[in-house]
Amino acid sequence: MRYNSRSICSTILERAKVDERSGIREYARMLVRITDLAQAFGTARDLQTIYSALREFTVASVPSIGIFISLYDPQREVRTAAYGWGDGLDAAPADADHEGRPQQPRGQNRSGHHHG
Repeated sequence: MRYNSRSICSTILERAKVDERSGIREYARMLVRITDLAQAFGTARDLQTIYSALREFTVASVPSIGIFISLYDPQREVRTAAYGWGDGLDAAPADADHEGRPQQPRGQNRSGHHHG
């Protein structure tokens, strides 16, 4: 069976055009998501609103089953759990006490001993 090189090139070019148009549409959708995220940041009155906006942006942008946000204090070398989401529900971070403080500094196990 012989293939016509012109028809093969034509098919490749058509596929490239479809891929390009698809890429442009995806890029436009991403710009809308970024605009929505920026607007949420600009109007947010609390961190929970910002965390929720980050979750919405992330889930819309990439396959995600969960999100965890922590804040790092470089002076104390401690990460504080700030936000968690999984299975479609917001969740209190497991490594924070009820006031949002971390239960242990980085480099220590639950007994308070440093691990090396």
